[in-house]
Amino acid sequence: MEALRLNISDIELGHLQVLGKGRQGGKRRTNPFHLDTNAELSYWFKLRDIEVERAKAKNPQVVVPDSLLIYERNGQLYPYQRTAIDKCLKEVVRRTGIKFTNHTLRRTYGRTMWLAGVPIETISNLMGHEDTKTTILYLGLNMDDKASAMKKLAEFQRSVSYRENGKASIRSGQSGI
Repeated sequence: MEALRLNISDIELGHLQVLGKGRQGGKRRTNPFHLDTNAELSYWFKLRDIEVERAKAKNPQVVVPDSLLIYERNGQLYPYQRTAIDKCLKEVVRRTGIKFTNHTLRRTYGRTMWLAGVPIETISNLMGHEDTKTTILYLGLNMDDKASAMKKLAEFQRSVSYRENGKASIRSGQSGI
């Protein structure tokens, strides 16, 4: 939905002005680009230009909307609606045999950042959540995550030895913490 709401004017050097969903139309936030975003945007701008040229060939007076995702029909340009995006995703599901929705993609985005080690507060901010509780629900933390946390704790504890005076020191012989 956020990609669907993107306008050309929302795209700036290195970041996007994202309009999230919400009861009163959503809140705006600024998100930096992924490293591959410029290449993807270049591709989409080419597709968009093709649609604009197709419309202008039929109707030189066509009004070009600011929406990033547009299509041409009978010399007019229209922004994509949610139903069209849903149909595109259904076709991808049919062709790949992998069941997912646009919401699944949003959850995967958050989960992938979590697995990459991005702090929960940063993920929450990027996803436009007001608190980390919502983000935690999105991430779908499971038993593997809990087991990984316990493994990290054990590794940390093995790397630190405790002296009788209560100060910890690194086992490698470095000075105390």
